[in-house]
Amino acid sequence: MKNAFSRRRALQVLGAGLLANLGAAWAQPPGFQPPIRPVPRPLPPRPTPSITVSSVTLNADIKDGIATVEVSHVFKNSGSVQGEADFVFPIPSSTTVRDFAMYDGEHKFEARVLNKEEATRVYEEIVRQRRDPALLSYVGQGLLRARVFPIPANGERRVTLKVVSVLPREGDAKKFVWALAGPHLPGGMQPAFVSVRVVASNAGSLYSPTHDVTIKRLDDGTGRVSAEWSSTKNEAALAEHPELALYVGAKDTSAVALSLLSYNAALPQVASIGGGLHQSGYFLVIASPNIPKTALKDLPPRRVVLVMDRSGSMQGKKIEQARSALKFAVGKLRPQDSFNILTFSDAVTKFSPEPVLATSDNLKRAAAFVDEIIADGGTNINDALTDGLKQFPEKSSGNRLLFFTDGLPTVGVRDHATILSNAVSAAQKRTRCFVFGVGYDVDVPFLDRVGSKLSGDADYVRPDEDIELKTSQFVAKTSTAVLENLKLKVTGAGAGEIYPKPAELPDLFEGGQLVLVGRYGVGSGMSVTLTGDVLGKPQTFALDAKLAPVSTEASFLPRLWASRKIGYLLDEIRDEKDPARRKEIEEQIIGLSKEFGVLTPYTAMFVPEPGTTDFGGLLPSGTTELFKQQSKSVTTGESAVNLSQSARGGRAQNQAGNLAAITSQSGADKKLAESQARQIQYSGSRAFYQRGANWEDGTYDPKKQTELVKIKLYSDAYFALVRRSGSWAKWAAVGENVVVVANAKQAIQFGDEGKEKLTEKELIELVGK
Repeated sequence: MKNAFSRRRALQVLGAGLLANLGAAWAQPPGFQPPIRPVPRPLPPRPTPSITVSSVTLNADIKDGIATVEVSHVFKNSGSVQGEADFVFPIPSSTTVRDFAMYDGEHKFEARVLNKEEATRVYEEIVRQRRDPALLSYVGQGLLRARVFPIPANGERRVTLKVVSVLPREGDAKKFVWALAGPHLPGGMQPAFVSVRVVASNAGSLYSPTHDVTIKRLDDGTGRVSAEWSSTKNEAALAEHPELALYVGAKDTSAVALSLLSYNAALPQVASIGGGLHQSGYFLVIASPNIPKTALKDLPPRRVVLVMDRSGSMQGKKIEQARSALKFAVGKLRPQDSFNILTFSDAVTKFSPEPVLATSDNLKRAAAFVDEIIADGGTNINDALTDGLKQFPEKSSGNRLLFFTDGLPTVGVRDHATILSNAVSAAQKRTRCFVFGVGYDVDVPFLDRVGSKLSGDADYVRPDEDIELKTSQFVAKTSTAVLENLKLKVTGAGAGEIYPKPAELPDLFEGGQLVLVGRYGVGSGMSVTLTGDVLGKPQTFALDAKLAPVSTEASFLPRLWASRKIGYLLDEIRDEKDPARRKEIEEQIIGLSKEFGVLTPYTAMFVPEPGTTDFGGLLPSGTTELFKQQSKSVTTGESAVNLSQSARGGRAQNQAGNLAAITSQSGADKKLAESQARQIQYSGSRAFYQRGANWEDGTYDPKKQTELVKIKLYSDAYFALVRRSGSWAKWAAVGENVVVVANAKQAIQFGDEGKEKLTEKELIELVGK
């Protein structure tokens, strides 16, 4: 009773108070404003974690085809509350997880390892939830999944994974592949920092088709591969190739190890835009020096002549850098080597009438001579070049001429054809000449021809580059030539179109390797013979290989071959005067560029701006025509250097993709290349172009693939296709709206609408058994 009374009494009091307040309000005079009470503020949003991957560190040891791998991921939480990461990691085939550890003090977090079937189900489940088809590229691999929790607010957790992997064989090599970045990582595709170190024991050739890595060889047959990438320095390298691929050749006791890879597939993998099918495959030969460092002391003496432009345009920072460059180059010589330094403006000045030995006294005198170099006068390229070449009275494998100029000929002989003829006559094939154009006020095609005709090369020092750094890199790389005067012969299987061309092979230096790419036709056997001077003595190396009827693992080979061929075509079109022949070359470049996704000055002619169907829409009005004019007539300036570097980079490109094409550019040309590269993606041997909201297979031709089969994204039909083949999984992973050539008459379009189920008969009709 007491409680009931209390509740009733409380309600009476509350009601009386409410009535009193209302009565008081009604009794107020007109115009009265009651006091404003603050409106309750909504609760602030709950803090959320923000998980990213700040670093990935890969360490691997490879021996006898077995890779022992330790990879660490550092997860970072920049939010104000603790969070967790869904750690989903693709495990390469034939891999055993030895240990997975995430430590918080002494506490160890465990993980689940899923087989291929379970992994495929999980991939599909995550793809359906996240709507991220990029994860499908890992279908067919095993999977490690772990819940990384807790990651403290504004803190980090390090996850360490250790596995042992049996490497698959491809050609004469074992292949090591590891995902460094990708949609399996929280926070997007890109870690802030990635470091790679791979040590391969008993290894012959070491080659990465995906990344430009540093390779160091040790005397015991061990090779060390290393590389680093960061989001601020070279992010594009991982954006283009999230996976690192490395081919490890078997140890070879000969002075030069030879290994071979091949790629051969039928329709639609190598369907040709230029007409019909490529009735051929592609092959790659790697030649790696295998000479102990102790033997390098027996290298024959070298004769190096440096010719430096000191005309008036070299005043200021240029001449200071030039002095340092000359001193560095001379300082790399051995006492048994000989050298000379020539400088030129209106006339030529010589350090010595003839080359002298690199003794300590001569080096001191040379340093004093370099310090007294003053920039003034005109540019007498003819006399400087011929005088420098006459410093080589006889042919020798160690002869080198380094020629630097920052301008056009203004004194003496000015006709380019005459200068080149005089230089060839003076050289008489006794030396190799390496030309460096300094700045943009040089005649680029002319200097390119000088380097080519004199058995060397031409490179360029841009205004924002350091002459000393460029020279030191070149000298350091070419100071020890171990294989010279190379000749290549390939027989069998209809081999041809080999790049670099067999008659133009460069010398091979310590720590380097020669990578040749070609095509072959019908046949299963191929013989490769390489001859050259090893440490000054002629030797022959041979390789006999059997080619598989179908081999699709080295899918980067067609694109690498196309890059090399385009490099040579770009050189050819600059020198071609016949309009009909120029048109033929232009059409070849465009066809190859379109089919294989290789950036060229002509790419703008067929890559449209997203959201348009206008193939010239990517560029401002008239820009496409400007590019065509540049390739025909521009000889000086930034664009001329960019065109030369595009051709040079293509001829020597070792990694498949467009990163090298972008880094060889500068200014507006570089921005244009970067814009175009964002509209090109690769998957296996195919290139895809962004057109409107779609990504279209580069081999897609509506006139040939007249039937477009639409498949609804994330439907049973969609996953049935990607489970059918690892290739379809990768192609579907290009984006959310993808058009892929299925066969000679059909293409598949993945999108928001379309078939949700496919019968077995329909699957076979589309993609085969």
